[in-house]
Amino acid sequence: MAKKTLRPAARKQTPGLLQQWGPVALVGAIIVIALGLGLRGLNSQTASGQTSVAADALPQPESSQGPAGATSGPVRVADQGRAHIPVGSAHPPYDSNPPTSGWHYDTPTTAGVYDQPIADETVVHNLEHGYVIISYNCSLLQGITCDDLKTRLHQLFNVKRAWKIIIEPRPSLDTGIALTAWDVIDKFNTYDEARINNFIDQFRDQGPEKTQN
Repeated sequence: MAKKTLRPAARKQTPGLLQQWGPVALVGAIIVIALGLGLRGLNSQTASGQTSVAADALPQPESSQGPAGATSGPVRVADQGRAHIPVGSAHPPYDSNPPTSGWHYDTPTTAGVYDQPIADETVVHNLEHGYVIISYNCSLLQGITCDDLKTRLHQLFNVKRAWKIIIEPRPSLDTGIALTAWDVIDKFNTYDEARINNFIDQFRDQGPEKTQN
């Protein structure tokens, strides 16, 4: 009688650790990478020292009025739109002095320190590009002479790299100094360098139209 040859039973394959834990390890790695990128972005933002403040989060002007039209800090002004108009054409009045939005000419001006007032319709276009406008009325200044103010503002203009800043006299201004950005205004009567620096850092380059200059 022929002998039967017995074949060994097939051995059941047990998955290795890599096969067992591969999907879990992959998910864990993705989470670790995402957390790392998030922390890196947070650290980068903190290191830069730049904090953007949305205009919608600011108080309304009527809730922040000080003496003679001054405000206790930056306040929000209602947006009047971004309509372009021909030079010299009429339009409805602006909601603030100086204006912070609304009707403007096709061509903005360049950053600089000016000795004469610039047309509102021109600088509103600059505001749209994210400029900060520093206006002053020497007749209402307190605690500083007009010449000293001009010198300090010129120095600050240079310290801030002369980028997206316009400094101009404004005889119609009802306070000594006014800071404007798109939909934002801050008005006071004496020179406050920290206040001006903070306004520039918060609101410069925050206009609705993004430009290099």
